[in-house]
Amino acid sequence: MSKMLNNKIFRIVLLVLVIASMFILPALFMVILKFVGIKNDSISYVISLSIYIIMLVLVYLPELKTEFKTFKNNIGNSFATGFKYWFIGLIIMFVSNIILNYFVFKGNVAANEELNRQALLNNPMWYSILSIGFFAPIMEELIFRKGPDKIFNKNICYYVLCGLLFGFAHLIADLSSVLNLLYIIPYGALGFAFAVMDKKTNTLFTSIMMHSIHNLLTLVLLFMVL
Repeated sequence: MSKMLNNKIFRIVLLVLVIASMFILPALFMVILKFVGIKNDSISYVISLSIYIIMLVLVYLPELKTEFKTFKNNIGNSFATGFKYWFIGLIIMFVSNIILNYFVFKGNVAANEELNRQALLNNPMWYSILSIGFFAPIMEELIFRKGPDKIFNKNICYYVLCGLLFGFAHLIADLSSVLNLLYIIPYGALGFAFAVMDKKTNTLFTSIMMHSIHNLLTLVLLFMVL
């Protein structure tokens, strides 16, 4: 498996399969769990995501073992580097969101943000914290950062692809208007930043850490305003 992960053609095919599986497997697992008697949607969703994340980890396990050692031995540098690029990405995300919301969409909220708000209102707090604060960052980093890894050898194409994939994944909830594609700028900026910190520190765990911090801070702000 380790040798196959170094093959670019294999990585491209794997990336396509992993992205496709993101939309199929968790939903399939939920159906199976309901069939065996787990009727609570929150519990079945958390279990489904857990199973799916374990599968992703197993796919990239040889690389993740090495990267975890790198992260553990350089955690201070990983945090400092991660924070720097996260803050830059956050500023770009914030400014571009303001421009889009007030000058293009006239105050309308992006569909993904609205879905997060609805999740907080309709689900238990523990579910929101686990799914948005922890499971989503791990799953998305494995898919949108580890997936394209080694295809472009740490060049600008890697950063751009990661940003575009990350941005588009957060837009897919609402493509009713072509204008909604503009939201790929704020989301893509954050995805771009996660990709840069990943490569600068040589470990995916930097972007997982900062992605989780970002989502948890977002949750706190949403809890405060809802």
